[in-house]
Amino acid sequence: MGVVEGGDDLLDLLDIAAVDNFIVCSGDILFRPNFTAYEHSPKLIVQDLEKLFQIADEIPLKMLRSEQLTEGEMSFTPLTSLHVYSSSVDGVEGLKRVHEWFESKEALAAPAGA
Repeated sequence: MGVVEGGDDLLDLLDIAAVDNFIVCSGDILFRPNFTAYEHSPKLIVQDLEKLFQIADEIPLKMLRSEQLTEGEMSFTPLTSLHVYSSSVDGVEGLKRVHEWFESKEALAAPAGA
């Protein structure tokens, strides 16, 4: 279908699909997965994901600089998978909205006269 580029695109897509719930899986997916469910607005979902990605980027840098990790950083497990849901739109309608969103992005990116 395409690629979601950045927080603004993701927020737009989540709004269009009426996503208001997500489940994050982290940890060792085969032996000890950790699942956490959230009910948030699309804006909060994007903010939460940005925080997770920021932490995941900062930890290796701190380790390379021999900086002390906080308790939270030492117990941090990176995001393994993300599942999103809508409480107001059924699956078929949600997929239709996602498909149309990607098609509209593709049409905007197409050169004029193509």
